[in-house]
Amino acid sequence: MSTHSSSNINEVVFNGISYPSTLNVLQPQLASITDLNQPNTFLLIIEMFVQQYESFKDDVKHAILTNNGPELHSLIHTLKGSSGALGLQNLNEITTELDLQLTQRVDIDSLNLADLYRCIKLSIVDCKKILELNSHCNHEQNNAHADSKQDQDLSVLLITLRQKLHNHELITQPFIELLRRILDDQNNRRYDQVIALINEFEYSKAYQSLIEID
Repeated sequence: MSTHSSSNINEVVFNGISYPSTLNVLQPQLASITDLNQPNTFLLIIEMFVQQYESFKDDVKHAILTNNGPELHSLIHTLKGSSGALGLQNLNEITTELDLQLTQRVDIDSLNLADLYRCIKLSIVDCKKILELNSHCNHEQNNAHADSKQDQDLSVLLITLRQKLHNHELITQPFIELLRRILDDQNNRRYDQVIALINEFEYSKAYQSLIEID
């Protein structure tokens, strides 16, 4: 990891991404998605995380108000995978514990969600700081290389997807959403069945379907 100072803020550069020198909860070195070595892909996933989880507290409260245990469990479980992919270790630990409790079918009214609400708020603050710090560079790169970069991102994602399916590794929702976004932008429907099987956790069938396409 290397560091440098700009005129406005101290920055830490890691795998091509500029981070504020001080973050609340996000730990870049623990973000599994950076293994793709695609900085713009990582920034897109951070952007989607912010968009998806800014209303998370309201979504959780609605699930509790309607006594919808399965919906609450789904929200927590999805957040667990997303937080791990982005290096939000504290958030991942909190959601892992809540996921376990919900798996054991505890009374949802007995759950202590204060730490979860606090941590996700800080996580979103960190993500927004990262997006702001990288916005200028990302905008220039997107304008100059949008089409070619998107093709490159798709190739990297598909290679990574094949490896994950082959090894039966957990495929996180941000990864799938990014893949779906790129495919939609290209009006590419070839991988619809693969994504549908992944969402059903049919990894072996999804792997076979992917092999047949490629």
